[in-house]
Parts: sequence; structure tokens; C-alpha cells
Amino acid sequence: LFHLEQQLRVWGTAGRFIFSMAGWRISHQNTIPYSLSSNTRLIVQTYNEELTERPDDLDTDPRFSIDYFNSSTIPYAEKTFHYLPGDQQHPSHHSLPKAKYDIHGQKHFYFDALQQVGIFRPLQSIMSYVLDGKNIDKPIGLPDTDPAMRTFHDINFYSGDNPYVDLGIKDNPGVYASNKYEYPFTDVTMATEKLSYTANEDFVFHLEKMQALDTDNDDDDTVDDWIGIFPAGTDLTWDNQVAWAYTGAITDGAVTIPDNLPTGDYVAAAFFDDHVSKVEAKVDFSIGD
Repeated sequence: LFHLEQQLRVWGTAGRFIFSMAGWRISHQNTIPYSLSSNTRLIVQTYNEELTERPDDLDTDPRFSIDYFNSSTIPYAEKTFHYLPGDQQHPSHHSLPKAKYDIHGQKHFYFDALQQVGIFRPLQSIMSYVLDGKNIDKPIGLPDTDPAMRTFHDINFYSGDNPYVDLGIKDNPGVYASNKYEYPFTDVTMATEKLSYTANEDFVFHLEKMQALDTDNDDDDTVDDWIGIFPAGTDLTWDNQVAWAYTGAITDGAVTIPDNLPTGDYVAAAFFDDHVSKVEAKVDFSIGD
């Protein structure tokens, strides 16, 4: 969805939205969608199965959805993170919005109250707000009130702007702990401003949660965090870098590297304080003609 939003800018010039449901990450795709159109609104939804039954399914890791939500350029007033916990009568699982059950070996599908309240109601709200300009419908799907677990027609749903704090601590302690996953995430995030650059166009990389500490014991008291660019398919080692730059000891911000590279596919990687072996974050991009 985020990739398509970046590629199909000819659509939705009067208003656009993304309604992401149990996000499924595509390998080798830019992980964080920084450069969304300014008129984009966003609802990101996660269901209970992603948190409780599929913690080792890397493609549906709920932290992908959280990263998309937190790192997008959409203002918090125009985006909301939803979590549908469900209950025994209203299962919240990956196949929503079409629940299913077995009767004598036959599959039957139905739409229950969880889906009406948790999915179709906010979807209709954001459509009405974005496409028809009805501001009165905005608070249903994009509330401006404090984030909370809400109840509507006996159905619970979380709606807020801070899924790590408000969801992770209040209602699911430790559910996002990295030790639950085979491949723990670093806290650092990194993204390009574009998936594909043209020749001679400078590269801009956005970083969040860099360490910005002097840890290399070289007695110069400087922070030498850096970004390296590597041809796709090569090991991310110093010997393979084709361009690099120090980050200027920022924790969050943008770093620009001038383009003097041939067309092709590349990987940019972030490293702490002159270290050359441990990659903290990386992102794929390409250079066209």
C-alpha cells in the first residue's frame, strides 16, 4: 500500500487514504514510508492473532505496521493505530474482515459485530472524511481524543497514536519485546526519501534513534556514526562500500550523500561510531538513468 501510494501520485490529488490491515511486509522494499503525499490519511490495524498466535511469522510481525505508522510523514491528527483484541464470540485473526467457521466440514463465512464496529465503521468514516469532505465523520476513524481502549456496541478496539506505549504497556505487557522474535529488531530506523533516484541526484537518508555516543575508545571524544552505500548483493563490509558519510552525531534527522555512482541497485546501511561489522539499520534503493 505504501509503495503504491508513492508510485501512483496521479491518483488521489483531491484526497487519499491508506487503510492497512494486518500489514504483510514485502522483502527488499523500502521499510519506512517517509515521503507520503501531504493529503494522505492513515489507519493502521493489527489483529489479536498477530500478537498472540503468530509471533514468529516475520512477514506479519506487528512491528512492521508500527514502524509504518510511527515513521510516516502524516501528522498524528490525520492517522490512527487500531488494535482489535476480539473476544471468544468475535475472533480477531489474520483473515479478517471475513470470519469463518466449520459446520460438518464445510466453510461458512460471515461478518460479525467486531468487523462491523472495528473495520467497516472506521473505513466508512475515513472514506467520508477524505473523499466527501465530511469533517463530522473524522472522529470515528481518526479521533483527536486521548488514545484508549474504546467500547462500541460491546466491541473493544484500541485507537491511538502511540501503539508502543499505550498498547504495549497498558494492555499487552511485553508483547513487542524483541526476544520474542527469531530476528530481534534494532531500535534504529532508516529510510530513503525515494525508492528510486535518478542519475546525479543526491541521496537523502532519514535516521531515527541513532546512538550518538563515543564508544570507539580512540580518545578523540567525537561521535563517528556513519552511513555506507553498498552494491546490492554484496556483504555490508567496509571493503565493499562505494560511498559513505558521517551522520554528524545526530540521533534523529537526515543525512545527504552526493551521487557519484553508476545506475543499479544499492543498499545503504547505518553504523555506530566507526564500527564496520554491526549493521544497525539498512534500506534498499536504486539509481536509474
